[in-house]
Amino acid sequence: MTLPAIGDLDALLLDLDDTILDDRSSIAHCWSAVHDLILAEDPRLVGVPLAATIAEVTEWFWSDPDREREGRLDLPRARRDMLTRVLDQLGRPNPQLADQATRLYGELREETYRLADGALDALIRLRAALPRLALVTNGATEPQRGKIERFALAGYFDHIQVEGEFGLGKPERAVYLHVATSLGAAPERCLMVGDSFRSDVLGALDAGMHAAWIDVAGRGERLPATRSYATVATLVELAERLL
Repeated sequence: MTLPAIGDLDALLLDLDDTILDDRSSIAHCWSAVHDLILAEDPRLVGVPLAATIAEVTEWFWSDPDREREGRLDLPRARRDMLTRVLDQLGRPNPQLADQATRLYGELREETYRLADGALDALIRLRAALPRLALVTNGATEPQRGKIERFALAGYFDHIQVEGEFGLGKPERAVYLHVATSLGAAPERCLMVGDSFRSDVLGALDAGMHAAWIDVAGRGERLPATRSYATVATLVELAERLL
């Protein structure tokens, strides 16, 4: 699908993580550091499939929509639960080590958040070209607002909606309709852009909006949806194609 013409849009809705911010590229580094910490603290785990178990447990945890929703609202607890499960599965339960590894992972994630390449310039161009912009992000209030403040993003948006403040997150239809109402825009004249196919694309389409999927993983495939949507690799590509 081609993107709607810019003249057909009254508002652009943007996701935060892996849309404006590079959230994904540091994950492997952070888990690698956790892996090394666990082995240093418990040498009896040397030679066991620790890395594979971490990957298996994290995939299991985030694959369930209910766990995913609860986990994103309390990431430290989610990480602790995953690491506790990893150590339990390997026959070496250790709550103190799970806590220590959780703290390390959180500290490293905080250190490694950054703007996606070219995202700020793209955001500036989009801000200048479109009547209204909204930032719509899932997650708890404190970490999401912290990122917004850290990268001085608030001034680019007419409306910012954080799941922890609003009480509902994407892909709930009410989330999108509330944003449209807050912006004074009809849903059919809004474009939602984000990296989560389920939350950002399907949710927006269900609310009657246009949608563009940022395929950060480079899957290069079309996923099924009830209506057509656009696919881009980055926010930079979106700006180039839209403007």
